Amino acid sequence: GWAYYFFSVLLINSFLTALFHRCSTKVIWCGFVCSIIISQGVFHAMAHHSHAWIDVATYWWPICFFPVSFVAILASRYQSFLSENQRRWWITVMALVVATFGFAMVEWQFCADAGLQKMRTFLPEYLRASLIFGSTLLMLLALRCKYSPWIVKWVSKNSLGIFCLHVFMLGAVASKVQSKLPNHVVATLVTVATVIAVCGIASKVMRRLLKERII
Repeated sequence: GWAYYFFSVLLINSFLTALFHRCSTKVIWCGFVCSIIISQGVFHAMAHHSHAWIDVATYWWPICFFPVSFVAILASRYQSFLSENQRRWWITVMALVVATFGFAMVEWQFCADAGLQKMRTFLPEYLRASLIFGSTLLMLLALRCKYSPWIVKWVSKNSLGIFCLHVFMLGAVASKVQSKLPNHVVATLVTVATVIAVCGIASKVMRRLLKERII
């Protein structure tokens, strides 16, 4: 049931966004900076106490996702400001690129001890500030797109069903694919594509059979 934990996070973040969206922009900026500092404080504490990497209570803190609420509010307020001026938009994009790679370098090299750097899957992905800045960068780039490819629309339409169903398929598909494809990168890509396709089709079929009443 670990995957469905994120629904509770979504509820908490929705409440947080509703709570702050009427506040001034200065308050939103302060909230964003504070949420980043707090999450990075937890990250550094975990990096220097290796036993904490398997502490579920710490690993899954909802606070990891609090910056997202503030990013959403700031994005809605600055969208017109950035879109009206090409120079502003590019400066923001470059700043986000620098922040993403800068935090990533710290997270991968300086926060984790030597043993954990060899097993990077143990790095707490949800605590990484690089993901916040990186996802914000991707959002800005996506907002500039004039046309959405059909595959993006299809995945978007079936995203909830894919998320709910992938838990039951991922392990089985991954084991089958990895036994056939020795290359880890290729096996991962094939696994992800297969799971998305199968779960997306299943979601579409279920939605039609249940007349849009579920997923």
